[in-house]
Amino acid sequence: MIVAVATVAAALAIHPMPTVAVTPSLTPTSCPASAQAAVNAAPSGGTLDLTGCGPYSETVNVTKPLTIIGLVDQHVAAQAQRGFVELSGGNITIRGAQLSGSTSGACLGIEGGSNYDVDSSSFVNCAQEGIAVHGDFSQYTRVNGFTLANSTIADANTAGAYDPGNEAGGIKLVAVDNSTITGNTISGNGGPGIWFDGQSSNSVVTNNVVYDNLRSGIMLETSTSGTVTGNAVWESGWGNPDYTAWAGWGGGVLLSSSGGVSVSGNTIAWCPAGVGLIEQVRSDNPGSAAGDTVSGNYLAIDTGMLVDTYAESGAPTNWGATSPNSTPTSAQLTAAGAPTVPQPGH
Repeated sequence: MIVAVATVAAALAIHPMPTVAVTPSLTPTSCPASAQAAVNAAPSGGTLDLTGCGPYSETVNVTKPLTIIGLVDQHVAAQAQRGFVELSGGNITIRGAQLSGSTSGACLGIEGGSNYDVDSSSFVNCAQEGIAVHGDFSQYTRVNGFTLANSTIADANTAGAYDPGNEAGGIKLVAVDNSTITGNTISGNGGPGIWFDGQSSNSVVTNNVVYDNLRSGIMLETSTSGTVTGNAVWESGWGNPDYTAWAGWGGGVLLSSSGGVSVSGNTIAWCPAGVGLIEQVRSDNPGSAAGDTVSGNYLAIDTGMLVDTYAESGAPTNWGATSPNSTPTSAQLTAAGAPTVPQPGH
């Protein structure tokens, strides 16, 4: 984990937060009284359609192959780094869910197993993070195959109750292989927007809009073989106090002790640095920065570095190409959805 401590509420105060409201549907008489009971009754491999039902306010555990559509669940406590909706075992699809207001922990949690698909859903006002995806620590197994698409994660950890240098923010994936994060909007979170850790591998992050997050918009830590392309990232990273010593800690995209990651075709604006690459001497470093490349990006940085590199003594330094990159025009920033000027002080 990265050791960095900030007063989350103070740092977030200079970033206006978007408001994403969850509007529950009316509950028809045919809806089940309990979402968990409906999950228990659904056949393995079947589809449970809860469209128009709820909102529920209960923990939901899914431990068998299942497709769940339209789950609305809110204002429930969860364990740290777990969700009040918790998936395990694999081969589970969540579509059209609205999960909000966890009073502790995450809104959605995934532990172990293979093949999870989350689509067209929202995770708003979650206490620690919107989504926590973890290899199963108790069995030392990894998650293999996870997709998050066309979804919204907003305003997690705004109270600052959880350390963003440990685990907090939009979505964190630990020990996850073969994941795709695409077409999402991730904003206003008290930590990184998208965070890979625990030697995750084969991570694809594409066509997301990521802004106003306390730490880096997209971060790969101790991970390998990633592709970060086509994303728009802005006004993220200012809440990491270490950026004053090394701007890369606040990079819109940050590669920390990771290797084989390609960062290309992104628009990154108004962060302490466009892209940060850091290598540290740590036991979980996968061993080489070889293959990390940063090129073909549009980088608009007012006072910091476009691409900032740093290596501790004894750490690998064999990065690949870190250029060419370009400065975007105002029209290109507008087309990406980014502001054409930084917020005051940035």
